[in-house]
Amino acid sequence: MEDQLARQSFSFPTSFKRFPKDCLEKSIVSCFEKQVRCNPDNLAIKYKDVQLDYAELNSTANRLVGGYLNLEVPHGPTVILFVEQGVTLIASILAALKLGVAYIPLDRRLPIVLLKKMIADIQPKAIFSDKRNLDLAQTLAEDSIPVMNTEDVDDSLAADNPDLPVTPEAIAYIFYTSGSTGKPKGVVDIHRNVLHNVMRYTNTLGFSAEDRMSLVQHSSFSGTVSTIFGALLNGASLFLYDLARDGLSSVGDWARREKITIFHSVPSIFRQLTLTDESYPDLRLIRLEGDSTSCKDIEIFQSTFDTNCVLVNGLGATECGLVSQFFIGKNTKCSKQIVPVGYAVEDVDVRVIDESGGEVSDEEVGEIVVRSRYLALEYWRNPELTAAKFELEGSGMRLYHTGDLGFMSADGCLRHLGRKDFQTRIRGVSVNMADVEATVLMLKGVEQVLVKPYTDNGGERHLAAYIMLHQGSTLTVSDIVEYLEPLVPGYMIPSKYIFVDALPYTLDGKVDRSALAFSTSARPLLSSSYLAPETELESSMVSIWAEVLELELNHVGIVDSFFDLGGDSLRASQAVIRFSERLGIEINIISMFEHRTIRSLIKSLGNDPLRESDRFDHVSKRAAKQRVALARFKRRD
Repeated sequence: MEDQLARQSFSFPTSFKRFPKDCLEKSIVSCFEKQVRCNPDNLAIKYKDVQLDYAELNSTANRLVGGYLNLEVPHGPTVILFVEQGVTLIASILAALKLGVAYIPLDRRLPIVLLKKMIADIQPKAIFSDKRNLDLAQTLAEDSIPVMNTEDVDDSLAADNPDLPVTPEAIAYIFYTSGSTGKPKGVVDIHRNVLHNVMRYTNTLGFSAEDRMSLVQHSSFSGTVSTIFGALLNGASLFLYDLARDGLSSVGDWARREKITIFHSVPSIFRQLTLTDESYPDLRLIRLEGDSTSCKDIEIFQSTFDTNCVLVNGLGATECGLVSQFFIGKNTKCSKQIVPVGYAVEDVDVRVIDESGGEVSDEEVGEIVVRSRYLALEYWRNPELTAAKFELEGSGMRLYHTGDLGFMSADGCLRHLGRKDFQTRIRGVSVNMADVEATVLMLKGVEQVLVKPYTDNGGERHLAAYIMLHQGSTLTVSDIVEYLEPLVPGYMIPSKYIFVDALPYTLDGKVDRSALAFSTSARPLLSSSYLAPETELESSMVSIWAEVLELELNHVGIVDSFFDLGGDSLRASQAVIRFSERLGIEINIISMFEHRTIRSLIKSLGNDPLRESDRFDHVSKRAAKQRVALARFKRRD
């Protein structure tokens, strides 16, 4: 209902025209050249002080085609782009498409070893490079691949359209994505599917010739496709921003200065727009995709942007394009912590299935599967992976198994819970780390949070939370644990908390979970100051706590809460057993929850918890009982 209200309040520009379905039987090239004929003087692209209208951009791309043909390279299916953000980048993409070959944008910031592996896998016919990347391109080419400097093409070359045959089934691009496994894989897609994706965006979001659209991420990020072609196939203007050179902190000022109307990014970049008190009167639409959006993001949006601006949270992937969208307005409420990714778009069917492939019931978690005629063609030279992820259903319909978890409401609204590998088991119970993150993020003072599992020295799995606080926040681990305890089961409460100045990000702006590491022996930031043990009994109990919590002795104080230090019910049981075995002290595990500090525990036991003369006999009897119980367990097993 809230999505419908937001959609109804969302007005399209007066120049909006529906993207016709008959365009799917054309090529990206022919659709772009139609815009050149219809809107030759419209601003097509601007980067810093350089701007080109549609006629100038088309002529630039055509000269690059001529430069490539002059190389006399044997015609092949692919060319690599090593071109930084700028007008030459867009012209190079168009030139490759006009040639009827697939463009493959690679990021120079990747390790050179990885780039070499990609190039060996691609086996391109040529490399398009700008001056900045020329040395790198020539090094990687190793004298076996021709390199064309896109900034040194003869201006006298013909500016006319080459009119080379390009069909809807021609390969448009290959995007290399690491996914959740870290192993790069090339996703191949064709002109028809790209055009259908543009149609999905255009007709739901009202792309028009009046729009000024942002392109802030590197071209190697597949999410840029919908922005580039969503602009250039609708007569809109494309404004480029280079995050690597111009910095994340200035993106808001840039968006205001350029009067951006549609801002598209991952949530981490969007948040930079809200760091000042300035308004964005020209911004009518914010598109968020590529990473999880939080309820806090909605609150920030509603308090920062004008009433005529709508936030759209979407789900998409390189393999399938746009899948679903959820519209968020000023009055949208975030009641379930997980922000919906909404309802399926045209010609796309979304299913949620169980391990056996059957559809699950409403509100039940399963794997998200996308059904459509317009899925990516394949994984480049990887038939095994293609067969594992794509399934032919018949009559041209195919299924793509996303590897993502989610659940569907009765009205067809989808909620996305992250990758399957964001699911872990804690004490035998399945836990989705996205749920934990969403709960922690609702705590006032928390800016960002990431939760991941770790295994202790005993082989038990626990959760660790990496937390970035708002500036000036004084939150401690004690505050966070106190906040979580009434909200989630104990197995969902992290055992370790690592406060960070910033979370690491991948090159495309997503949080980089693999880059997070920590020392499990560090003392956490607690509300209590460290107080050293003073008696022999206190020292002995501190030693046991430090052992089961895997902390240094001087990191465990006698007024620290066992659970703030990283304890849970399992570790509490371990501590109780060791108190009995080593100290001869009987403590009920319930007491560990009621008396959470060593000082409080000792006080609850009285001044003489167990006479020294009885301790040896007590420990011997306890050990005998445990041996009997263990023998019974082994027989039962």
